[in-house]
Amino acid sequence: MEQRIKYLINSFVIMLAGGTVYSYSIFRKPVEEYLNISSVQSGLPFKVFLMLFAFSMPLSGYLIEKLGVRKTYIIGSFMIVASWISSYFINSIWCFIFTYGVLGGVGTGIIYGVPLKVVSLWFSDKKGIATGITVAGFGLSSFAAAQIFKFFITRYGILLSFFYFGLVIFAVLFLCYFNVRIPDRDLDRENYHTGYDTSFVLKDKRFYILYICFVFACSVSLTSVSFTASYFIDFFNLDIKKASYIVSVMAVLNATGRPFYGYISDRFGFISACIISFSMYFIAGLLFIFAGNYFYSVLLGFMIIWFNLGGWLAIAPVSTMRFFGLSHYAKNYGAVYTAYGIGALIGMNMINFLNYNLFFIYSVIFASIMTFAIFANRKKIKYEF
Repeated sequence: MEQRIKYLINSFVIMLAGGTVYSYSIFRKPVEEYLNISSVQSGLPFKVFLMLFAFSMPLSGYLIEKLGVRKTYIIGSFMIVASWISSYFINSIWCFIFTYGVLGGVGTGIIYGVPLKVVSLWFSDKKGIATGITVAGFGLSSFAAAQIFKFFITRYGILLSFFYFGLVIFAVLFLCYFNVRIPDRDLDRENYHTGYDTSFVLKDKRFYILYICFVFACSVSLTSVSFTASYFIDFFNLDIKKASYIVSVMAVLNATGRPFYGYISDRFGFISACIISFSMYFIAGLLFIFAGNYFYSVLLGFMIIWFNLGGWLAIAPVSTMRFFGLSHYAKNYGAVYTAYGIGALIGMNMINFLNYNLFFIYSVIFASIMTFAIFANRKKIKYEF
């Protein structure tokens, strides 16, 4: 086994610990019952989390360049653990917005850039697949988290579940610290000095094309992720145990979409990855619109959406590297990643005013528009690195 494989595995595990955002729908209902709040109110912590997670990514890139990966990792880890453990003390929705949304969102945003920076330098010759495997951990997290939360909630209730889960996350992140390391500069000089600074990137048309595509994908996928368990509970009368199994299956698809699209992006390019992804969003939207009363059609629709969300969390970092190089990758991807927060804000506010049918009509229409726009601009979108 190559020595660098251990850094890939370690980066995967860090993402696994940090990706619990996707398990939110599992404990959303218990939080509603404990705090006696509406479904609209219970969506606020998730919105705040997603926004601060996305907009903390540029901060992550800045900290990595100024402090290095290890100190940045410590800051992010501390905030994530504090987020879960302090949620034990919540007594209102505003407390939960702060503990889960603010502390968790900023902490996750800070730590997210660390494993991406590590693998981008250790695997500069295999960017796509290495990045895809790393971010697969973030997607697969909800598979494990859903089962852990189900176990804790049924035995200890929602508050102790947050406390015990925080202890689990602390143990994992503490052990991972010892393998947070990038190659020596002398051994990897070329990778440190190839690429564009963020000031140049923000003037490049490719940045805005990538950004708009990422916003659309996140507006559909992140919103769907937030109501997956609730959808099956409300429309098909499933209990939380069965809904948690469905979310676990979705998490696996979210994870597998990442290496798949990482490979497609690296091997066949940004255009191919976009056309495949947007075509799948189109199909998923049609399933909900015309077969939304059938359990297996809805299940397939959610499976496609979760798979594509994972895909865009590989397409975006790989394309950022291939468009703009590695030397300022953490900062550049931080700028790109704000699209994640914008997409979440658009989608989750939209679902408050639209019914599910209209939301998926939006998915179908914009998937068609994005496919046409990408194909029309295919000659302007080229990798440089």
